Amino acid sequence: ILPGDSLVGTRIFGEIKRGDVIIFNYPLKKTVSYVKRVIGLPGEKIRIDGHKIFINGQELSEQRVIISDS
Repeated sequence: ILPGDSLVGTRIFGEIKRGDVIIFNYPLKKTVSYVKRVIGLPGEKIRIDGHKIFINGQELSEQRVIISDS
């Protein structure tokens, strides 16, 4: 998702899993929406070291796409 892109979301109630994309309103300013990917679940210890993510001491293996504006 890049700045200026449009996004349509659907409310689905149920269990949230790692990798799910969620949309929620910023609690202090309800007109601001956040779009985030779930990486941690309840009870897990999350550590971010540079661009690497560790869950309970194990690196999260994931494919990354990096886009440059230049």
